[in-house]
Amino acid sequence: MKTLEAYYYDLLRLLRRTVPLWWNLRIRYRVTLGTGLTTVPQLRLAVETLGWRIHYWSRRLMSRPGFVVSQVQQSLDLVVVTPENLGYIWPVTDIPDFYRKAKSLGLELCPDEIPLQLPLQCRVGRRKNLVIATELVYDKDGQAEVFVVRGRNADGEREIDVHKAFPPSYDTYFFEDQPFVFVLPRK
Repeated sequence: MKTLEAYYYDLLRLLRRTVPLWWNLRIRYRVTLGTGLTTVPQLRLAVETLGWRIHYWSRRLMSRPGFVVSQVQQSLDLVVVTPENLGYIWPVTDIPDFYRKAKSLGLELCPDEIPLQLPLQCRVGRRKNLVIATELVYDKDGQAEVFVVRGRNADGEREIDVHKAFPPSYDTYFFEDQPFVFVLPRK
């Protein structure tokens, strides 16, 4: 038999799915690109100086030739969206489809350097595991990866890590309440 609390959470989930996305959106973070740190090693050093750990696989993704650090100063508004906000009721396994749906609602993917700028400029909550919605990077095996900024991991460390995102398999899913960070364009 369901408890009153279980019915309450079911009702909240139903309301989240029926209320339009734009009604729930609010700017969570403001990040400025082109802050004077012009290379990936400079950004990594600044993040590590603040006590953040950058995993090996994250470093590997950041060292690829296509990883761009902005030279022009620009301010971005970042919003946090869950798959549930976009109408998903099951864990998301098809990240490219999820990105297409978010783009169709007017959101944009984050620039490459957001996983490094976010810890430098914003306070990431203790239990937050934020998936940064950037262009998918495919390795030689056809696996795509995304950055995850963790306010605190199981060991109590703040870290930047990667998570397999595509193709769909048992280890590439994201739960419907997993927060993703997107850019909200200014009009």
